[in-house]
Amino acid sequence: MKETGDWHYVYASVPGVAHRTSGTECQDACAVRRLEASDGRPALALAVADGAGSATEARAGAELACQTLLTECAAWLAQTPDAEWTRAVAETLIEQVRTALSQRAAETGLPVREFACTLLGAVLADDHALFLQIGDGAIVIGIGDDYWPVFWPQAGEYANETYFATDASAAARLEFAASVEPIAEIALLTDGLQGLALHYQTRSSARCFCGCARPPRQAVRPTCRPRWSVFWTRRPSTSAPTTIKP
Repeated sequence: MKETGDWHYVYASVPGVAHRTSGTECQDACAVRRLEASDGRPALALAVADGAGSATEARAGAELACQTLLTECAAWLAQTPDAEWTRAVAETLIEQVRTALSQRAAETGLPVREFACTLLGAVLADDHALFLQIGDGAIVIGIGDDYWPVFWPQAGEYANETYFATDASAAARLEFAASVEPIAEIALLTDGLQGLALHYQTRSSARCFCGCARPPRQAVRPTCRPRWSVFWTRRPSTSAPTTIKP
């Protein structure tokens, strides 16, 4: 477990059985950065990305997407008042990530689709939070004794199909939400864990990760081995949120 300010967090990217059998590297990435708002208050930025299985540079794309998102969040937050935590901001952030991926593709002489990845992000301040997502996976927040996904994983027309940050339509497909209350607990996870973390019958509630990813206060060794990235962070002294605004 690591700490920054009053936040405690753990994170990992784990290759699945098929990846280990074939010798394929883990194609997921996750990152965290402590930021400072324009008024000097601390904030925390989180990012998780899952490289497309068909993309030759999936891991590189996922890592670049996470790092670019955190860098752009730092620049935005340093000069942005709370009132401007809007969808327009989230769309600008995702476009900046897409630009970075396109530039990396141009540098390597590869099509940008070879860097395709999903992207989930959150920025948390004392009394504001911003959430964004393109593709599958989930952002789960703690509300009282329950856990709820901010968005439902995005799925394409066919099974195992989703959307990516490299898509030309990424900004239009982007999921966005904001909270004007403090977030006490939050987890970001890629699709390897979403079947365990989400309740598909109601499409709204999240289980306590079934022993595969629990809060740091009751962390255990994962009992399953899908390919996944998970990022769990908690602020132990903060009350849970009750309002999420799309």
